[in-house]
Amino acid sequence: NPKAKISVYKLNAPPITYQELKKWNVDDDNDTSRAYLYCIIGGIAFFLILSVGHYYIKRRNKKEVVTQSIPEDEASADKVSASNTPQLPIDAPVSTPIKINAIYLFGDFQVFDAKGNEIAYRFGPKIKQMFVLVLLHSYDGQEGISTNKLSAQLWPEKTTTSAKNIRNVTINHLRNILTDLEGVELVFSNDKWKIVYGDNFYCDYLKALSIAKTLQQVASPQEKEVKQLTGLLQRGTLLPAFVHYEWFGYIKINHDELFIRIIEKLLPIVETNNEPRKVIVLADILFSFDGMSETALMFKIKALKKLGQKVYAKSVYERFQKEYQQLYGEKYKENPFEE
Repeated sequence: NPKAKISVYKLNAPPITYQELKKWNVDDDNDTSRAYLYCIIGGIAFFLILSVGHYYIKRRNKKEVVTQSIPEDEASADKVSASNTPQLPIDAPVSTPIKINAIYLFGDFQVFDAKGNEIAYRFGPKIKQMFVLVLLHSYDGQEGISTNKLSAQLWPEKTTTSAKNIRNVTINHLRNILTDLEGVELVFSNDKWKIVYGDNFYCDYLKALSIAKTLQQVASPQEKEVKQLTGLLQRGTLLPAFVHYEWFGYIKINHDELFIRIIEKLLPIVETNNEPRKVIVLADILFSFDGMSETALMFKIKALKKLGQKVYAKSVYERFQKEYQQLYGEKYKENPFEE
């Protein structure tokens, strides 16, 4: 929020009367006094101009400092524990966002309809939860989620009748919103609720899962796929605003483990390829899933040292050590700087 500084000044002498001012204007013999008055008035005006100028310069500089302190989207901003130190300029790939018929679940929840309009604001809290819950039970050959389980997850405190009424209203609202996306529907089939979608529908999370499973099955991952996955995961963790929902926690744990295994598999491969900057990006992504990952710490420190950033590497380690101490009540045993 913008702030303004208000200053109050007082005169060191009483102001002159109108008659005295008039006398100064007509009395030719009072040139010296009149000049003195002009100097006073000019001095006050000059002081006020300087004060106003100083305020706006200070405000502009402050704004520039704040702006410069925000990491660019292209850089891998440190998001957890050991990574909260100034970030190196990393030439990391970031996926170009698709803004037509697309939904984003990494980082901020975003929805773009078939015309490219951002419509996430139409998803109220329960509508959003219902959509995500059903979607996560609808991909990769899953059959969907039952009505009873849907109600138990979203309205555990409601009676059966009350939950049914609220559920039906929420379903109608969600179906109405999904009509603005092409080829995306909420359907009820074989006693299960399911989101069905066509090839023209894009979801960053589903795309990341597809790439991760491909990388999991190959010994030598393709650079293109590694870049795509890295760009997707740099958006942030899966729906961070959902972490306080009990039902979401159980789902997220299983899905996070998949990405952790993939990143841990990629780190030594990228390190062997002599790509320390990419190692740092992958280590930061691993930190976003596990803030106390020793694997991420060791790979990041080695990569920073390789880039000649030993001071930065030491600050990363010291922060990790401090948070490890706070979390576990003991000093972290490894210290790569005790040489």
